[in-house]
Amino acid sequence: MRIYRESEDLIRKWQWGDPAMRNLTGILLRIAGRGPGKVVDVGCGSGRVAISLARAGFDVTGVDSEKKVIDMARRIAAEMGVRADFRVADFEGPIVGLAPGSCDLAVCCEVLEHVREPARVVGHIHGLLKSGGRLILTVPKDPRQYTFLDEIGGHLRRFTREEAAALLDGFRVRDYFTVGWPCVRSLVWLYTRLRRRRDHRQSEIWAGSTLSRLLTNGVYCLAKFDNLFNRLGLGTNMVFVAEKE
Repeated sequence: MRIYRESEDLIRKWQWGDPAMRNLTGILLRIAGRGPGKVVDVGCGSGRVAISLARAGFDVTGVDSEKKVIDMARRIAAEMGVRADFRVADFEGPIVGLAPGSCDLAVCCEVLEHVREPARVVGHIHGLLKSGGRLILTVPKDPRQYTFLDEIGGHLRRFTREEAAALLDGFRVRDYFTVGWPCVRSLVWLYTRLRRRRDHRQSEIWAGSTLSRLLTNGVYCLAKFDNLFNRLGLGTNMVFVAEKE
Protein backbone atom coordinates (compact mmCIF):
# COMPACT_ATOMS: atom_id res chain seq x y z
CA MET A 1 0.00 0.00 0.00
CA ARG A 2 1.10 3.55 -0.63
CA ILE A 3 0.93 4.40 3.08
CA TYR A 4 3.57 1.73 3.77
CA ARG A 5 6.10 3.89 1.94
CA GLU A 6 5.72 6.44 4.73
CA SER A 7 7.73 6.50 7.95
CA GLU A 8 7.03 3.89 10.63
CA ASP A 9 5.98 6.69 12.98
CA LEU A 10 3.31 7.86 10.55
CA ILE A 11 2.10 4.31 9.85
CA ARG A 12 1.70 3.64 13.58
CA LYS A 13 -0.15 6.91 14.21
CA TRP A 14 -2.47 6.16 11.31
CA GLN A 15 -3.16 2.48 11.98
CA TRP A 16 -3.49 2.88 15.75
CA GLY A 17 -5.04 6.36 15.82
CA ASP A 18 -7.59 6.38 13.00
CA PRO A 19 -10.88 7.01 14.86
CA ALA A 20 -13.06 4.91 12.56
CA MET A 21 -10.64 1.97 12.83
CA ARG A 22 -10.42 2.34 16.61
CA ASN A 23 -14.18 2.10 16.78
CA LEU A 24 -14.22 -0.87 14.42
CA THR A 25 -11.60 -2.64 16.54
CA GLY A 26 -13.81 -2.22 19.60
CA ILE A 27 -16.72 -3.76 17.71
CA LEU A 28 -14.60 -6.71 16.57
CA LEU A 29 -13.44 -7.35 20.13
CA ARG A 30 -17.02 -7.41 21.40
CA ILE A 31 -17.95 -9.94 18.71
CA ALA A 32 -14.88 -12.10 19.37
CA GLY A 33 -15.39 -12.18 23.12
CA ARG A 34 -12.56 -13.59 25.20
CA GLY A 35 -10.13 -16.47 24.77
CA PRO A 36 -8.92 -19.08 24.84
CA GLY A 37 -8.94 -20.03 21.18
CA LYS A 38 -6.71 -19.95 18.12
CA VAL A 39 -7.11 -16.82 15.99
CA VAL A 40 -5.60 -15.78 12.66
CA ASP A 41 -5.66 -12.08 11.74
CA VAL A 42 -5.30 -11.92 7.97
CA GLY A 43 -3.79 -8.63 6.79
CA CYS A 44 -2.87 -7.61 10.31
CA GLY A 45 -0.80 -4.53 9.43
CA SER A 46 1.08 -3.22 12.45
CA GLY A 47 -0.96 -5.39 14.79
CA ARG A 48 -3.78 -3.22 16.11
CA VAL A 49 -6.44 -5.94 16.07
CA ALA A 50 -4.11 -8.90 16.65
CA ILE A 51 -2.55 -7.40 19.77
CA SER A 52 -5.98 -6.47 21.14
CA LEU A 53 -7.17 -10.06 20.63
CA ALA A 54 -4.03 -11.42 22.31
CA ARG A 55 -4.76 -9.16 25.29
CA ALA A 56 -8.23 -10.73 25.40
CA GLY A 57 -6.67 -14.15 25.95
CA PHE A 58 -6.53 -15.56 22.42
CA ASP A 59 -3.59 -17.38 20.84
CA VAL A 60 -3.09 -15.05 17.87
CA THR A 61 -1.18 -15.34 14.62
CA GLY A 62 -1.10 -12.16 12.55
CA VAL A 63 -0.08 -12.35 8.89
CA ASP A 64 0.65 -9.62 6.37
CA SER A 65 2.45 -9.49 3.04
CA GLU A 66 4.47 -6.41 4.07
CA LYS A 67 7.58 -7.24 6.09
CA LYS A 68 7.83 -3.62 7.27
CA VAL A 69 4.57 -3.74 9.19
CA ILE A 70 5.17 -7.26 10.51
CA ASP A 71 8.43 -6.02 12.01
CA MET A 72 6.51 -3.10 13.50
CA ALA A 73 3.85 -5.41 14.95
CA ARG A 74 6.50 -7.53 16.62
CA ARG A 75 8.11 -4.46 18.20
CA ILE A 76 4.80 -2.98 19.34
CA ALA A 77 3.72 -6.30 20.89
CA ALA A 78 7.05 -6.50 22.73
CA GLU A 79 6.64 -2.91 23.96
CA MET A 80 3.21 -3.78 25.33
CA GLY A 81 4.31 -7.09 26.85
CA VAL A 82 1.87 -9.04 24.65
CA ARG A 83 2.60 -12.46 23.19
CA ALA A 84 1.48 -12.87 19.59
CA ASP A 85 2.95 -14.56 16.53
CA PHE A 86 3.49 -12.33 13.48
CA ARG A 87 4.47 -13.72 10.09
CA VAL A 88 5.12 -12.39 6.61
CA ALA A 89 2.80 -14.24 4.25
CA ASP A 90 1.11 -13.76 0.91
CA PHE A 91 -2.40 -14.46 2.11
CA GLU A 92 -3.66 -14.89 -1.45
CA GLY A 93 -1.94 -18.28 -1.14
CA PRO A 94 -1.62 -20.89 1.64
CA ILE A 95 -0.19 -19.52 4.89
CA VAL A 96 2.87 -21.53 5.87
CA GLY A 97 2.88 -22.73 9.47
CA LEU A 98 -0.88 -22.73 10.01
CA ALA A 99 -2.43 -26.15 9.66
CA PRO A 100 -5.75 -26.56 7.83
CA GLY A 101 -8.67 -26.62 10.25
CA SER A 102 -6.58 -25.29 13.14
CA CYS A 103 -8.26 -21.94 13.89
CA ASP A 104 -11.35 -21.16 15.94
CA LEU A 105 -11.64 -17.60 14.66
CA ALA A 106 -10.38 -15.59 11.70
CA VAL A 107 -10.40 -11.83 11.40
CA CYS A 108 -10.05 -10.05 8.07
CA CYS A 109 -10.48 -6.34 8.74
CA GLU A 110 -10.35 -3.89 5.82
CA VAL A 111 -8.15 -6.12 3.67
CA LEU A 112 -10.10 -7.50 0.70
CA GLU A 113 -10.41 -4.10 -0.95
CA HIS A 114 -6.61 -4.16 -1.41
CA VAL A 115 -6.29 -7.52 -3.20
CA ARG A 116 -7.03 -8.47 -6.79
CA GLU A 117 -8.62 -11.84 -6.01
CA PRO A 118 -10.55 -11.49 -2.74
CA ALA A 119 -12.33 -14.82 -3.24
CA ARG A 120 -8.96 -16.62 -3.06
CA VAL A 121 -8.18 -14.96 0.26
CA VAL A 122 -11.54 -15.95 1.74
CA GLY A 123 -11.08 -19.48 0.39
CA HIS A 124 -7.75 -19.84 2.21
CA ILE A 125 -9.30 -18.45 5.41
CA HIS A 126 -12.07 -21.03 5.09
CA GLY A 127 -9.46 -23.78 4.93
CA LEU A 128 -7.76 -22.58 8.13
CA LEU A 129 -10.94 -22.64 10.21
CA LYS A 130 -12.32 -25.57 12.14
CA SER A 131 -15.83 -26.72 11.31
CA GLY A 132 -18.08 -24.17 13.01
CA GLY A 133 -15.21 -21.68 13.27
CA ARG A 134 -16.09 -18.03 12.87
CA LEU A 135 -14.94 -15.36 10.42
CA ILE A 136 -15.31 -11.66 11.21
CA LEU A 137 -14.99 -9.83 7.90
CA THR A 138 -15.11 -6.08 7.31
CA VAL A 139 -14.93 -4.29 3.96
CA PRO A 140 -15.72 -0.79 2.65
CA LYS A 141 -19.31 -0.44 1.53
CA ASP A 142 -20.82 0.87 -1.70
CA PRO A 143 -18.83 1.67 -4.88
CA ARG A 144 -20.71 4.99 -5.03
CA GLN A 145 -18.82 6.08 -1.89
CA TYR A 146 -15.42 5.59 -3.58
CA THR A 147 -13.34 8.79 -3.34
CA PHE A 148 -9.71 9.85 -3.64
CA LEU A 149 -9.30 8.75 -0.02
CA ASP A 150 -9.91 5.17 -1.15
CA GLU A 151 -7.40 5.60 -3.96
CA ILE A 152 -4.75 7.01 -1.62
CA GLY A 153 -5.44 4.18 0.84
CA GLY A 154 -4.73 1.60 -1.87
CA HIS A 155 -8.34 0.45 -2.27
CA LEU A 156 -8.99 -1.29 -5.57
CA ARG A 157 -12.74 -1.32 -4.93
CA ARG A 158 -15.65 -0.91 -2.58
CA PHE A 159 -18.18 -3.72 -2.32
CA THR A 160 -21.92 -3.96 -2.55
CA ARG A 161 -23.51 -6.15 0.10
CA GLU A 162 -24.24 -8.76 -2.57
CA GLU A 163 -20.64 -8.81 -3.81
CA ALA A 164 -19.24 -9.23 -0.31
CA ALA A 165 -21.77 -11.91 0.64
CA ALA A 166 -20.93 -13.85 -2.55
CA LEU A 167 -17.34 -14.20 -1.29
CA LEU A 168 -18.54 -16.18 1.72
CA ASP A 169 -19.01 -19.46 -0.09
CA GLY A 170 -18.89 -22.29 2.44
CA PHE A 171 -19.93 -20.00 5.29
CA ARG A 172 -23.25 -19.35 6.98
CA VAL A 173 -23.71 -15.62 7.66
CA ARG A 174 -24.79 -15.19 11.27
CA ASP A 175 -24.83 -11.39 11.43
CA TYR A 176 -24.49 -8.37 9.20
CA PHE A 177 -24.47 -4.63 9.87
CA THR A 178 -22.69 -1.48 8.78
CA VAL A 179 -20.75 1.18 10.69
CA GLY A 180 -20.13 4.85 10.04
CA TRP A 181 -23.51 6.57 9.64
CA PRO A 182 -24.51 9.35 9.97
CA CYS A 183 -21.47 11.20 11.34
CA VAL A 184 -18.45 9.48 9.79
CA ARG A 185 -20.07 9.22 6.36
CA SER A 186 -21.04 12.90 6.48
CA LEU A 187 -17.52 13.94 7.51
CA VAL A 188 -15.97 11.97 4.65
CA TRP A 189 -18.44 13.51 2.21
CA LEU A 190 -17.67 17.00 3.47
CA TYR A 191 -13.89 16.52 3.52
CA THR A 192 -13.72 15.14 -0.02
CA ARG A 193 -15.69 18.10 -1.31
CA LEU A 194 -13.76 20.79 0.53
CA ARG A 195 -10.32 19.37 -0.30
CA ARG A 196 -8.85 18.11 -3.53
CA ARG A 197 -6.73 15.01 -3.84
CA ARG A 198 -3.51 16.99 -4.21
CA ASP A 199 -4.30 18.94 -1.01
CA HIS A 200 -4.65 15.82 1.14
CA ARG A 201 -1.64 15.15 3.37
CA GLN A 202 -1.50 12.09 5.61
CA SER A 203 1.31 13.74 7.59
CA GLU A 204 -0.99 16.64 8.54
CA ILE A 205 -3.77 14.38 9.81
CA TRP A 206 -1.49 12.07 11.80
CA ALA A 207 1.07 14.66 12.87
CA GLY A 208 0.44 13.98 16.55
CA SER A 209 -0.08 17.65 17.38
CA THR A 210 -2.49 18.69 20.11
CA LEU A 211 -4.97 19.89 17.48
CA SER A 212 -4.83 16.66 15.46
CA ARG A 213 -5.29 14.59 18.64
CA LEU A 214 -8.32 16.67 19.64
CA LEU A 215 -9.83 16.30 16.18
CA THR A 216 -9.27 12.55 15.94
CA ASN A 217 -10.62 12.00 19.47
CA GLY A 218 -13.66 14.06 18.56
CA VAL A 219 -14.25 11.97 15.44
CA TYR A 220 -13.80 8.80 17.54
CA CYS A 221 -16.65 9.94 19.80
CA LEU A 222 -18.81 10.58 16.73
CA ALA A 223 -17.92 7.13 15.34
CA LYS A 224 -19.07 5.52 18.59
CA PHE A 225 -22.29 7.56 18.42
CA ASP A 226 -22.83 6.17 14.92
CA ASN A 227 -22.99 2.67 16.43
CA LEU A 228 -26.53 3.47 17.53
CA PHE A 229 -27.53 3.30 13.86
CA ASN A 230 -25.48 0.31 12.66
CA ARG A 231 -28.55 -1.79 11.91
CA LEU A 232 -29.86 0.70 9.33
CA GLY A 233 -27.29 -0.41 6.75
CA LEU A 234 -26.30 3.11 5.71
CA GLY A 235 -22.69 3.19 6.89
CA THR A 236 -19.33 3.40 5.21
CA ASN A 237 -18.16 -0.13 6.07
CA MET A 238 -19.80 -3.56 6.28
CA VAL A 239 -19.30 -6.17 9.01
CA PHE A 240 -20.10 -9.83 8.40
CA VAL A 241 -19.97 -12.51 11.09
CA ALA A 242 -19.95 -15.91 9.42
CA GLU A 243 -19.59 -19.52 10.51
CA LYS A 244 -17.83 -22.23 8.54
CA GLU A 245 -20.35 -24.83 7.42
